[in-house]
Amino acid sequence: MPTGPEPLIAVLGSINLDLTVEVETLPRPGQTVLAHRVVRGLGGKGANQAAAAAQLLGRSRMIGAVGDDADGIWLREQLEGFGVDVSAVEFDDVLPSGMALIGVDRVGENSIIVVPGANAHAAASRSTLGDADALMLQFEIPIEEVVRAADQFEGFVAVNPSPSQRIPESLLKRADLFVVNAEEYRDMPELADAALVAVTLGAQGAELWERGRKTEALEAFPVSRVVSTVGAGDAFFAALTCALARAVPRRAALEIACRVAAVAVEDPCSQPRLDKLECYLERRASSPRR
Repeated sequence: MPTGPEPLIAVLGSINLDLTVEVETLPRPGQTVLAHRVVRGLGGKGANQAAAAAQLLGRSRMIGAVGDDADGIWLREQLEGFGVDVSAVEFDDVLPSGMALIGVDRVGENSIIVVPGANAHAAASRSTLGDADALMLQFEIPIEEVVRAADQFEGFVAVNPSPSQRIPESLLKRADLFVVNAEEYRDMPELADAALVAVTLGAQGAELWERGRKTEALEAFPVSRVVSTVGAGDAFFAALTCALARAVPRRAALEIACRVAAVAVEDPCSQPRLDKLECYLERRASSPRR
């Protein structure tokens, strides 16, 4: 594995103000439930992924848009607090900052409603992609900008196609990695043609698939208590991308991502507190999964 500077991960994606309410059970259609409390925080799949990458590698770059409002200023400050470069986060003077309304029940399951806001104007350029070694993308911004960024970028491209929608053929061919959950994998048969797909299985672990053929499978790491699953998928995606960008072998990278996801579900925040990638590599070396 390389011993030089850590790779720089750029993330083009959503930045939201999360309003999270904690409830006993998530409401059914037409039902009203009382919440224990409401928490205001940084969110959006892009922001979550950038925060995780910055913690794992010491740096990342966020590319996106927030409203030219108090929420936008606060969201940029929160990203900076994780060590994220926010020079490519634009203030939008037309749309307000994006917002997500999140319900989390007593076992950590969640339901989310997203109002995109300024995320609708998120876009990358060659200058903002610049010297990045890897680019992380997801579908909470316009798909046209996702495809354009992938086409412009010359490094490692990782895609989390969520919220689920049809994957454009050019992106399917360009991406080096897709990360989806089991339901998304079933709903996207086109992923059988992808070069590499990681499928997360929740408490059952994760798998790697290469052009429709399963090549690796790992059980999930035990956790003492599931607090919230909100940030787990983004943390897994960031960890796997960071490890592969650092030239970690695929099975080892998958194991590190599973370790990080186990940490994430025990943390109530959308941006769980993570150690450096090197720490997870050392833990794997001392007790690898068979």
